[in-house]
Amino acid sequence: MPPTARRVLGVPAHRLAPDEPNPEPPATAAWPWLVFGLAAAWLLQPWLPANFAWLLSALPHEMGHATAGCLLGRPSAPAIALHGEAWTGIAERQNWLCWLLAAVATATAVAVRTRRGIAGALLGL
Repeated sequence: MPPTARRVLGVPAHRLAPDEPNPEPPATAAWPWLVFGLAAAWLLQPWLPANFAWLLSALPHEMGHATAGCLLGRPSAPAIALHGEAWTGIAERQNWLCWLLAAVATATAVAVRTRRGIAGALLGL
């Protein structure tokens, strides 16, 4: 029996009992929410700080620096000021963090060993 699009919490439909109902609600259109968001942004523009857009883009940017630092064994944390300054503090390399990341990557590779591509990438890390 070929699988269908029906799923229950990630379980393929061909594993469901044939008389079991589909618990997922029907999909709703997203465009009304997009129109609402655009209208709200346009109406709230005079009351938002001038650098609000900068703040929203600086946060993920600095988090990228912090994530890369942590993955290389250097504890990192971003600092963002509302007046337009951003900086990521990166500490010296900690060997224990390097070993912890290696252990987590190895354990995850063992857990997903049936998916050879992901397991190989994790072991390569």
